[in-house]
Amino acid sequence: MPDLDLFRMHPASAIHIGERGVGMESTSKVMHSDTLFGAICWAWKLLHGEDELADLLGRFLRGDPPFLISSAFPFVGDLCLLPKPLAGLKGIESDKKVRKAWLVSHSIFQRIVNGKEVTDYTVMAGGAVVTPEEALSVEDLIEMSPPWTATEPPHVSLDRVTMQSGIYHVGEVRFAAGCGLYMLVDFIDKSFRKMLEGAMRLLGDEGIGGERSCGRGLFSLERGSIKVGSDDGNLAVLLSLCRPGRNEVDALSASSYDLVLRRGWAGASSHRKRGIRMLSEGSIVPRSIRGSIVDVLSLDDRSVYSYGLALKAGMRGAE
Repeated sequence: MPDLDLFRMHPASAIHIGERGVGMESTSKVMHSDTLFGAICWAWKLLHGEDELADLLGRFLRGDPPFLISSAFPFVGDLCLLPKPLAGLKGIESDKKVRKAWLVSHSIFQRIVNGKEVTDYTVMAGGAVVTPEEALSVEDLIEMSPPWTATEPPHVSLDRVTMQSGIYHVGEVRFAAGCGLYMLVDFIDKSFRKMLEGAMRLLGDEGIGGERSCGRGLFSLERGSIKVGSDDGNLAVLLSLCRPGRNEVDALSASSYDLVLRRGWAGASSHRKRGIRMLSEGSIVPRSIRGSIVDVLSLDDRSVYSYGLALKAGMRGAE
């Protein structure tokens, strides 16, 4: 169980993380790994140049990625919350509140992936399964408000011809003080650590997610490390989205997984990316699955790729 680098993003403003829908009303409380990777590539090009970005993408496309990233999950104070595994919830799977929860604390996650029973727990605001001691440790942070709040504040647009006004809504997530999002990184080539950190700090200054021109998505960065998963067993929990390669699909027959449809537009262009389905975070898959990079839009001068490589936490069966 190697150490993973942990990048905490302390929000300085609300953040819009687009979800499926007709307009911009929907927003997510998790930034999926494919969205994160696209933002990192944009910052990489801005900071290190187009040639460096081409070299980086070349390594991913050749199957030699210098690092793997997770999706960005919430943290509350010192508690790092992880996706609830879709199986292996020994001792708590019958609890209705647990079934509705979508996150678990790091300590409970470690018990689950090591096949141990969870006996002492509570479900705190936001839908996270934590221990009573952990809930008490962040009580001051969330005593007056939940750790995050999703809202749809109104905006006004003006028609350039008639100058008539119209109202539309944009979904956004606001995190309480001491709360935010974090990303895990497995550096296969540690020489890329400083370059990725630089790209993340630039994203903090420029903004991540949608509506950046309105000041959304700003954050400060804090680095750390964490151990996640079990060294034993042939299974793993996905900490990112994953698009299994063609030769990996048959291995999913004994897996527990959900599928999410990923689609959208290529940057600010009018080109729509091909929709693809990926395994969701929290899915239980064979440890051997690696995932793939998918071509979702081919243009005359370039191709657009979607990040579907798997960052996994090892998992053993129940005792």
